[in-house]
Amino acid sequence: MNEREKGKPSITNLNDWLTFRPHYPIITPIMQLNAEKRTLLGKRANKLRKNGKILAVVFEKGEESTPITLDEKEFKKVFKEAGESTLIDVSVDGGKPVKVLISEVQHDPVFSNIIHVNLHAVKLTDKITAAIPVEIIGENELVKNGKALLLTLLPEIEVECLPTDLPAKFEIDISGLVEIDQGIKISDLAIDKSKISIDQDENAFIVRLDYAEMKEEVVEEEATPAEAKVIGEEEVAEGEEGVAPAEGEATKEPAGEKKEEKKKEK
Repeated sequence: MNEREKGKPSITNLNDWLTFRPHYPIITPIMQLNAEKRTLLGKRANKLRKNGKILAVVFEKGEESTPITLDEKEFKKVFKEAGESTLIDVSVDGGKPVKVLISEVQHDPVFSNIIHVNLHAVKLTDKITAAIPVEIIGENELVKNGKALLLTLLPEIEVECLPTDLPAKFEIDISGLVEIDQGIKISDLAIDKSKISIDQDENAFIVRLDYAEMKEEVVEEEATPAEAKVIGEEEVAEGEEGVAPAEGEATKEPAGEKKEEKKKEK
């Protein structure tokens, strides 16, 4: 048995299987963006958009913000891959690249095209906090057959780390879930805790299998006071009709019958 095999857990249950197949953070290589310093500000900058440019600003702690323009096609391509959790090298007018994160992307409310972008410069020696997206991978048989529903309880996971250790996403493999109420928790993530910290309950579910159809609970309706009164009166009436006179007790005769008997005696 080699050293690698010595460290393998025995796969005897689902938890061991999930531990053996950890859910890794995916780190994307740093991407590149070219930019031009922008002198047109305010409404005058709108004409730049007609030329295929996106207005942007680079913010840096302790420094003045830098207005820039980005090529629309190039930015869309980079943003699709990087999202808001991958470092990007931005070179302004061919100068030294500055490492940034995309912090905000604004869209036109009517046409949905990108009209403005905020970029935040980061220092590689300072830890940052970011929300990392969760990506579901693998095929689950219960979900495929309509016997279960997959609940994504944490679409993003907030982490703290150095910029170079920042994951682009967490890939969560659901193919190993075989029973209702089983899921994948924060504790199942295969992260280097010496580099990445997650300030969240380790037992919190990221995803979990649930019933495809909600079980109906049979609820017994309590009778209202009015209904209870009516039911009580009916029971009493039924009891009176069925009660026989006790032994030795005379049966009451109707008043009409007594009067007729008296007349006959006379």
